[in-house]
Amino acid sequence: MDARIATAAFTLAMAFAGTSVAASVDHYYEFHEGHKYGYGALGSSELTMVRYLGERGGVHKVVLTADDAAVVFACEIPCKHMKANQYQGSTYQGQKVIKVEEGSIGWEVFKDIEAGNLDRVLAGSNRMLWSEPGKGLQLVELD
Repeated sequence: MDARIATAAFTLAMAFAGTSVAASVDHYYEFHEGHKYGYGALGSSELTMVRYLGERGGVHKVVLTADDAAVVFACEIPCKHMKANQYQGSTYQGQKVIKVEEGSIGWEVFKDIEAGNLDRVLAGSNRMLWSEPGKGLQLVELD
């Protein structure tokens, strides 16, 4: 994997696991535009933008992107440990398992999902974006 892409993917994963700044008691995201939700980390003026892919078989997934890197986070609710599947373009780079700490951006994202605060990409359609390790993002039919 290109070192720049590896660094971008690792940075995404660590930002997601880092401590956040809660936006309100109704929801944790600070910014919402279309299917993108922005979460703020302590000490950073930049938001971590995520898109909610949806739920299948009890597993919820969100995606973060930067440059040509993407990380798809998967977790069952309540989310204690999430799987981070890393991609460079459409090439699968591997998986890490990350503990979800209370107050982290990952924790807040999955709390918002649990509360029904995030719309999935392609909401209202009979299809959804989904990702399986090694296969990248793909359109699948809803069950």
